[in-house]
Amino acid sequence: MTNQMIKNQYLSDEKLSQWYLLSDTESSVMADFYIKELSNFSSPMLEVNCGNGVILRELLKRDIVCDGVEGSADQIKICKENLESQGLTALLYNDDFSDFIPQQKYNTIFIPRGTFSMITDYKHAQRCLCNFFSALENGGSLLIETFVPWKGISSSLDKNWKIGKTVFNADTNQTFVYSHCDSFDFDEQVCTSLAKYELFDEGRLVESRLDTILSRWYGCNEMKLMLKNAGFDKIDNKQIFVKNSLEYSTLFVATKIS
Repeated sequence: MTNQMIKNQYLSDEKLSQWYLLSDTESSVMADFYIKELSNFSSPMLEVNCGNGVILRELLKRDIVCDGVEGSADQIKICKENLESQGLTALLYNDDFSDFIPQQKYNTIFIPRGTFSMITDYKHAQRCLCNFFSALENGGSLLIETFVPWKGISSSLDKNWKIGKTVFNADTNQTFVYSHCDSFDFDEQVCTSLAKYELFDEGRLVESRLDTILSRWYGCNEMKLMLKNAGFDKIDNKQIFVKNSLEYSTLFVATKIS
């Protein structure tokens, strides 16, 4: 195994983006939910961590003005190509959303997919919320999807590697395998995931990479307090994408009244 790992090549960011595209089986469900949810809010909108633009594209098709910010240059490239292929245009920012300060005002800002958890420093997360509060028009709303990894926490004593997804690439006849091993800091509410991505060609490992991914979970009352401290006056929340008692997201809707 060691010799094999030494010989194979490093899996590039571009190949990793391909894996995300192939493995993303929940985007259509997520897009349908957000399109319906966002119909209750006004434009211009800003999607934070827009990825390859699956939600952004559907909003633009409905003549809803929406911009996007995304930290991955590869994802921004894919997003732009997807929009251009359908004659759609949007202002896209390639920037780390945790420090991003929009240069214009929006009526709606939304952060889907639970990506707010990528900010593991509490003060940094609070500053991010303040930035978006400042970027909203009076009466505007911030939508944030968060989740608590209850399933992983409940099995935290299991330190073995777990297979996440196996995806076959029909264009190359190759197979992507994603596996992970998680540990939890309960005091800091931080999950450390060792993420292993492997690309197999006819059963032979040809490319791989090992990433460390940190995420922080926020309790319901904690999130409400952070939004209140950022200046939001009205805060509502509800469970979404409910699979079972251990797997669901929470959508917070915070409105800037003054």
